Amino acid sequence: MFVLLSAFGVDWQTELKEQFVSDSSIQLVEYNYGIDFDYSEVGLDWYIIRNSEWTQDIINPYCFPWVENAKDSGIGEWIEFDLSSPQSITYILNGFVDGNRMHLYKANSRIKEAKFTGWTEICKEIKQNVHFEDFVYFKTVQFAEPVTKFRITIKETYPGEKWQDTAISAVMFPVLKK
Repeated sequence: MFVLLSAFGVDWQTELKEQFVSDSSIQLVEYNYGIDFDYSEVGLDWYIIRNSEWTQDIINPYCFPWVENAKDSGIGEWIEFDLSSPQSITYILNGFVDGNRMHLYKANSRIKEAKFTGWTEICKEIKQNVHFEDFVYFKTVQFAEPVTKFRITIKETYPGEKWQDTAISAVMFPVLKK
C-alpha cells in the first residue's frame, strides 16, 4: 500500500490513529461452531498493524469487518465515526476482504455507491457521494475540509454471490511522515 500511495506523489503513510466508531445502524453477530463472531465496527482501524520502522506492516488476522445485518443488502444502513483529531482523508477497504478466504469478497455484497456525510469542528456539514469499483483496493475519500465526525450510508450495492450482507473491512487515516 505504501508503494501505491507514493506512486501518486503523496508523502503519507498509513498509521493507526486513535479513532473510534460511535454508532452504526445495525451489525451482524453470527454463531458458528460454538463461537460468537461479532461483525460490528470494532477494529476497523486495526486492519493493518504497524510494527516499527524496521519491520513491514502486516494485515491483522484477528480483525473482522463491519457487516450490516439488514434483511436485504443494507441500502440505507450506516456506520459513523468520531475522530480524535480532524481528518480530511480516509481510506476505505470495501467488502469482506480476507487474504486466507478470498472467496468471501464476491460471496458478500459490496458497496457500489455511498453517501459520506462529515461534520467539521464548527458543525458544518459536508456531503458527497462516493462510487466504489468492484475489486479489492483502498478507496481514498477526501473531504473539502477536515472533519471530526463522519458517516458512511449505503446507497447501492454490488450483490453478493451467496449472501446479501454488505461489509466494510477497514477504515484508516493518513498521518504525515515524520
